[in-house]
Amino acid sequence: MRKPLCLAFAIFAATGPAAASVERPVPTNDPPHVCMNDYPEAAVWDGAEGTAIVAFRIGTDGKVKDVTLSKSTGNDDLDAATLGCVGRWSYKPAMRDGIPIEVPWRAQVEWKMHGSVADMHPCARYHAVTASMLSGIDGITKVSFRIMPDGSVKNAEIVRSSGNSDLDQAALKCVGARHYNTARAVLPDNGAQKDALVDWRNDLGPAK
Repeated sequence: MRKPLCLAFAIFAATGPAAASVERPVPTNDPPHVCMNDYPEAAVWDGAEGTAIVAFRIGTDGKVKDVTLSKSTGNDDLDAATLGCVGRWSYKPAMRDGIPIEVPWRAQVEWKMHGSVADMHPCARYHAVTASMLSGIDGITKVSFRIMPDGSVKNAEIVRSSGNSDLDQAALKCVGARHYNTARAVLPDNGAQKDALVDWRNDLGPAK
């Protein structure tokens, strides 16, 4: 089974002024409005997807400012990544009679899974996986941990072995390095309990 790769992209959801005399702003990012490098690792782990709608202003210098979220993705990490990504967009500014003007703008940012997680799964960098290593084992490590109020991970421990101690330790290190966006979360001082499955066989195993 192949699970998807994380990809985010943006599509214009609305234009600026409707006046015919105004030349629309043109994105100068290359490729325009791609946010794939901003896909939060915690969202990758959770398989989170969603679509956000953002409102902002494009200044006379083509820079984006005053970015606000008009529609949430339903995931705090993706919402935060949306605002950060959109804030770095740039445009050739809108023009009226040859003079740059500031305009309001809206865009849609879609976060989707597309492709193979085996190419970029967050744990792939912690251990190389071979077919022989997976032979005769379950191949799934389950890690229990606590998400702390600052977003860090504490008390990570293996509660189900993959059948390979090296993979288990790699999973433990990988999960321990995760960080969550807890800006809008209300967590107790001792954190919130969570489990994670690292599927070395299906997500990270060598292509067949």
